[in-house]
Amino acid sequence: MSAASFTNKFIITMRTHHMTLPRLRRLVATHYFPAPTPRSSVVRLRRWIAADLHFREELLEAGYRPRQRVFTPRQMDIVRKYLGAW
Repeated sequence: MSAASFTNKFIITMRTHHMTLPRLRRLVATHYFPAPTPRSSVVRLRRWIAADLHFREELLEAGYRPRQRVFTPRQMDIVRKYLGAW
């Protein structure tokens, strides 16, 4: 099986079973907070998390650390809850 074939099969499987993949913080930030640079988007996301105490508390309970670069699937579910569907 080629690498491309394996990758496509993996993606189809993930979509079929509704699994959530880890997401880079930069990609999440640019999706929810479009800005001229990814760094600006990340700053806006961090400020949003800091401003909403319930949002921040749930993320912390899910193992979130303010400097981490990847959101876990559980953390992504919380992000979707507060910021809307991906």
